[in-house]
Amino acid sequence: MPAVIRIEQRLADLRLRDFVLFALVLGAASTYFCPYRYGFVNHIEQLPPILRALDPGLMPGDETVNELCKFGPRFYYVQLIAGMAHVMPLPIAYLLLTVLAHSATALVTLFAARRFFGGSTLVAMMSAVLVVSVSSIGIGGASQLFRAQLVPQTLATPLLLASLMMAFTNKPKRAVLFAMPGCLLHPLAGAHTAALGLATVALFVWLAEARRGNSIARGFAAACRRVALPAGLFGAFIYAAWVAPGGGHDYDLAFMVDFARFRSPHHHLPSHFSLGVYGAFTCFVAAMILAWRRWRADDATDRAIADRVAICMLAIFVLLLCGYVFVEVIPTKTFLMAQTFRLVFIIKWIGLMLFAATACRILKQAHTWSQAAGATITLIGTGPFQPGFALLGHLVEQANPSRDRKGAEHNEGPKTSTKFAAIANATALITATVALTILWSDECVNETFALLTGSVIVLCFSLPGVAWRRPFGALAGVLAIGGFTALLPAGPTMIDTEAATRFEPVFTLKEGTDSRDGVAAFVRDNTPRDAVVLAPPYFGRFRILAQRALVVDFKCMPYDAAGYARWRERLSDCYGEVHKSAGQAVIVMKNHYCWITPDRIQNVANKYGADYAVLYRRTPTTWPVLYSDERFKLVAIPPTQNAQESGSIARADNAPTSNPDKSQAQ
Repeated sequence: MPAVIRIEQRLADLRLRDFVLFALVLGAASTYFCPYRYGFVNHIEQLPPILRALDPGLMPGDETVNELCKFGPRFYYVQLIAGMAHVMPLPIAYLLLTVLAHSATALVTLFAARRFFGGSTLVAMMSAVLVVSVSSIGIGGASQLFRAQLVPQTLATPLLLASLMMAFTNKPKRAVLFAMPGCLLHPLAGAHTAALGLATVALFVWLAEARRGNSIARGFAAACRRVALPAGLFGAFIYAAWVAPGGGHDYDLAFMVDFARFRSPHHHLPSHFSLGVYGAFTCFVAAMILAWRRWRADDATDRAIADRVAICMLAIFVLLLCGYVFVEVIPTKTFLMAQTFRLVFIIKWIGLMLFAATACRILKQAHTWSQAAGATITLIGTGPFQPGFALLGHLVEQANPSRDRKGAEHNEGPKTSTKFAAIANATALITATVALTILWSDECVNETFALLTGSVIVLCFSLPGVAWRRPFGALAGVLAIGGFTALLPAGPTMIDTEAATRFEPVFTLKEGTDSRDGVAAFVRDNTPRDAVVLAPPYFGRFRILAQRALVVDFKCMPYDAAGYARWRERLSDCYGEVHKSAGQAVIVMKNHYCWITPDRIQNVANKYGADYAVLYRRTPTTWPVLYSDERFKLVAIPPTQNAQESGSIARADNAPTSNPDKSQAQ
């Protein structure tokens, strides 16, 4: 379409400062539309050690926090956040780093797409928009490229993507240099990325030598020479940063198996992934293969880069297969520790860039709206349904005529389309629109507004005129759409109220309407700083609101074998034996805790030093109640003269299977 061509021509005039500004505005918009969250979910286990670093006397009786403050996988991340919190408020540090991380992810994607797709700025900017707006596939539960809250991999992601870009462009030394700081922030993802990038470079050299007719041994030697120095540098870095300071951790097989099956099956065990997740992943990979074939066939494509990308993707698929065989069939410590399904973030990054390239190519070559159907369908899908729309869009594009036998588009004159193709395109577009309406959910709403905002930002940067207009136009677009979404909670006729609340970003640590927040506020204001509290199993946010120690909670746990064993013992002592995993285990533990007896509470207090207990309102007790609301009550545990032995904890195995007040136990 002529308009798209004019936009691309104007975008070609952008310079580095324009790209940086574009990434900053896009990163801020992505953070808002996630929407941003502070003090929830993963922050439940990440904020306590940071708060301890800022106040060494905080929660001295909390064994889990004591364990997390030792040298471990999050040590450098905690030091970074705590260092920033010494010069600015902690919530501001979190927000600033989140925006910068999203902006850096957008900027790295922009540079990578320009290098991969013939220098097209339009493709690069739309790639960045997709990467920081669309969640798409979520297999393994750790493949996000952008997040609603700051976690270690949020900061590591732009560094790891930059490392991959360098590996794909045959720069292994630079790839390692980018992977090193990423490995400090997230050692597992950093090691994965560095190893995968170096392996990609080495395999490409080996295959190139084989195509020249050289022997396998000679090709292997050439591959080793190519990556020997960067691999040695990275190995020395790993030793200096992680092995020497901590002396290594005892990650034995029994610990890893129990951790995978009890605590994190959603990350480790493919049998726990839903069929919908597998279906979305299959659609995504199929669409990506179609897009990759067209990309490699393009005369403007550097085929060496395309081949390295293919090698990397094939290697990841092999690792994913091993992640099933050597985790669920024949458990091995290596693959249990590797958590190979985390590598899906690389597949997602490559796929979204390929989808943006396909959509932009279709729009530039189309002369009617019917011919642009494939691009439209590819770009309108959001949330977990995006892979299905991407596949449908690519199938529509593949079905269109005017391509030669090699698959390349004809460039002579306007493209023509048969009547059948026009009807098929229109039918596919209408079907996609109806499907999007039916599948509309709160997650789709968030991402649709993010995608729309990103597209508006791209258009603002393509406006004719002096350069100073670009940032003001882009900011005006963000503010207009952001202001509109801020009004959504007041309009329940537009979307349901529960979904509307997700549009409200949380920037500070404040008590909400949850009863757990109310009891936490009371404990913070009315108990000693060194108090230890027994509470229901999923009460981790209590730590950061009340700033008091917990005996134990399900979310926050140590990451070494000895600490993990003590954590499991505490769970059993407080909530009884559980033979379920993850969320199902929490439900069983809540049911047990709802029937907890005074004797059991007293035994826990004797063993772990608990001073107070947060009980469900209907839980029987004769002790004085210090605080109560519609769900919970707080009691002081009376001291005893004779502390019982540590092994005398009563079991909850004979607890009733029904909950006396199910609504309160949830």
